[in-house]
Amino acid sequence: MLGLNEDLVEAVALAHDLGHPPFGHAGERVLNGVMSESGGFEHNRQSLRVVEVIEHRYPGFRGLNLTWETREGLTKHHTDFDTPDPGEYGPGALPSLEAQVANLADEIAYTAHDLDDGITSELISFRSLHEAPLWDECYREAEEAAPGEPARLICAGAIRGLIGRLVVDCAEATIASIEELGVRSADAARTATRPVVGFSREMNDRFRELKAFLSRTLYHHYKVRRMEVKAERVLGELFAAYTADPDLLPPGFRAHLIAAAPERIVCDYLAGMTDRYSIREYQKLFEITEKI
Repeated sequence: MLGLNEDLVEAVALAHDLGHPPFGHAGERVLNGVMSESGGFEHNRQSLRVVEVIEHRYPGFRGLNLTWETREGLTKHHTDFDTPDPGEYGPGALPSLEAQVANLADEIAYTAHDLDDGITSELISFRSLHEAPLWDECYREAEEAAPGEPARLICAGAIRGLIGRLVVDCAEATIASIEELGVRSADAARTATRPVVGFSREMNDRFRELKAFLSRTLYHHYKVRRMEVKAERVLGELFAAYTADPDLLPPGFRAHLIAAAPERIVCDYLAGMTDRYSIREYQKLFEITEKI
């Protein structure tokens, strides 16, 4: 719809969360804390480290053969939860239009998925959902389009309608911003007075209202906080064990100990785990009856 480079958008979208550790942002806080004296941890920089250092797919150099624009998009991935440090990738300049699209697409995607997860897990009640006017409108439209259907299907239709509304509004508002700001080149987008890709003012206010609702009812739910406490224990104790005795690391990671500080190699290992894998590693190390 916007006439942008779809390959670049797709590459940034696919790779933007490669650096996320287990347990999402809770895991990121843990790793940043334990790495505070060793350069810290930030998942955008870790995504870049994955594609520039950790991946080793070709003879003669480490990393993947990615364009500067792709790597820039990874370092400048920005949402409400992220404060990126772009390093040498155009500090002080806005991301490319393609990276801005990936940023907003991520916000739309995780908001829609979090709604779906909250409803499915019953952490969000149907009654409280209607406190968010944007959701209420989408739900009523879905209900009118399929009268008599079960509530779970109506919710699925409402989420689909929400995504559609947000995407269309974003495209229309972005086209208007391109004209308003006189953006005619990639460089002009990076030096514009504000991000070019975004929602209309009205939709932006309503979307923020919906995200504030999720923050109150889901992100600060006591069951979510319990999971965060588990994440802190699992990652914190794994980091302490591996740094105290690097011989516990798999051979592939031990081989890199000569090229970087042990703390950074341990951090790389932990950041590459899934939630489930990290829990299994914790059980193998600390539960005596578990097989190693």
